Amino acid sequence: MAVKSGKLEFWNVVGMRTRSEYGNWQEEAMKLRAFLVKNDIFITGPVILQWDNVTEDNLEADLCIYLPTYQRLRVEENDMFFYQEQLLIPKGLKIRHGDMEDDLKATETLLHIFARKAGLTLKKPYYYIYLPVFQEYIIDVFAPVEEGGGV
Repeated sequence: MAVKSGKLEFWNVVGMRTRSEYGNWQEEAMKLRAFLVKNDIFITGPVILQWDNVTEDNLEADLCIYLPTYQRLRVEENDMFFYQEQLLIPKGLKIRHGDMEDDLKATETLLHIFARKAGLTLKKPYYYIYLPVFQEYIIDVFAPVEEGGGV
């Protein structure tokens, strides 16, 4: 698995904040998708997830789901839904996690090892970009680099 450096950038992103069973994002993503379809909004990019505040027993976590759309929107923000014209993280490390059967922790460990060797500090929460490929998913794990760290 190759670790690459660069930025994360998506435009016209609608998002949803919720609390969910850790790792179980599909049902929550369908709620966001239903909201978008109901409002005639076309999705143009992958599903992007962020997990934060994971409980020790990994039962629950804060989940933020992002979906890029085809145009600028006016979304009335509330505690659950929000809109960002641009989702931009200028510096980070990315690694592709190709096998959904494998544990993501091993992939994250590779990111940590690479960052440590490069003298970088990674910032959580990471972004998990789910890319549909042949009726399955591959995941790009993007870890932002703390300010001051050079990429």
